[in-house]
Order: sequence, then C-alpha cells, then structure tokens
Amino acid sequence: MTTAVEEIITRLDQLQPEEVSELEQELGKRAKPGQESVRLVRDVPPTLGQRAVRVTRKTLVRILLAVIILGSAVAWLYFFWTRTLAAEVRRDRAQVGISYKVEQFRYRPRARIVFGDINDRQLICDLAPLRIQGVAEQRWLGNDRAIYLSLLVNSLEAVRANGRPETETAKLVYDFQRGELFVFSSAPLWRSPSGEERWLNEEEFNAVLARYQ
Repeated sequence: MTTAVEEIITRLDQLQPEEVSELEQELGKRAKPGQESVRLVRDVPPTLGQRAVRVTRKTLVRILLAVIILGSAVAWLYFFWTRTLAAEVRRDRAQVGISYKVEQFRYRPRARIVFGDINDRQLICDLAPLRIQGVAEQRWLGNDRAIYLSLLVNSLEAVRANGRPETETAKLVYDFQRGELFVFSSAPLWRSPSGEERWLNEEEFNAVLARYQ
C-alpha cells in the first residue's frame, strides 16, 4: 500500500516538462515573502548523445594512458637497455671479489666499462659515441691484481671513404689495488674524461703491460 508521499512523487514523475514548469510557477506564487522559489528536480536519464560523449572520454583516457605507458617503455629500452660483451669476477679465499664488465647500449652508439674493486667501489667509464664490436683479448695480470682489455671499437668520428666507421683498437689496463687506469687508443674513448685515466702512447703502454707480467 503506497503512502501519500509516494503517490505524490509518482504523479510528479508522470508530469510533462511544461506541466512541471506551470506547477513551479504556481508554487512560486503561493510562497511566503522571503521564501525561496520552489524548483522540481527529477532524475533525467542521459540521452544517447551524452552516453556517447562519456564513452568517448573514457576511451580517450585509456588510449592516452596506453600511449604514455608504451612511450615510457620504448624510452627506457632506448636509453638503458644494454648487452654485456664481456664480464668476469675474481674472488679470493675470503670471497672478496674484483670485477669488470663491458657493456654496449643496444639502440644507441654508446658503451661503458665498469670496474669493481675490493672495497665495493666502482669506476664507471662512459665512452664517447662509438660501438664496441667485441673484446679482442682480455688477461688478468699480476696475480689478478690488474686486468688487460683490448677492444675493437667503431668510432663515429673516424669514418672511411665509403662512409663506414673505421674499426680501431683500444687497449686498457686497470689496477684494482691502486685504482689506476692506463689507456692506449687512437680513437677518442671518453665522453667526458674522469681524471682517473692515464693516456699513453704505444711504447709507454707496452712498458706498463710488461710491468705486470
């Protein structure tokens, strides 16, 4: 059994828009001085156009989020994805280790060499715009005190007449105990010199290499 209030609400819901407007005007005439005019508000279901707009907005938001996520993933792969060309860790009986790693960025002409010493410190060498084609030779020297690396590099600054980069050799010796880095290379290696490296000519480098034999 419906109450009187429910019956009134039911009848109001059945009124046409023009009838609602006439009723509001009549209630406004009967309002007491200082009393706000009465407005009848009914829940009107959204039209087909309004629903389409809402669906379109949700779709655009989802597409935008997908583009942002995909763009972030592509940017991360471009700037940070590397492949390891060579790496090794040497540990003593106390499991204290030294290590090196040669990395080439997959989608950028960038490379880096990371040396880790016994104090868990790292020397990170960010190289100039080039590509490391491979490690021609690597040897541990002086009872694993130092590492010798011979790298084949393609420098973007050394280009052949046919337009292809010239393959050059870069040689390095890193002393883990002293933290010294000796370099011999005709190609510019460092993007920004760290001050840790000592550039040598071929004769001086061979003398350093012989010292560790």
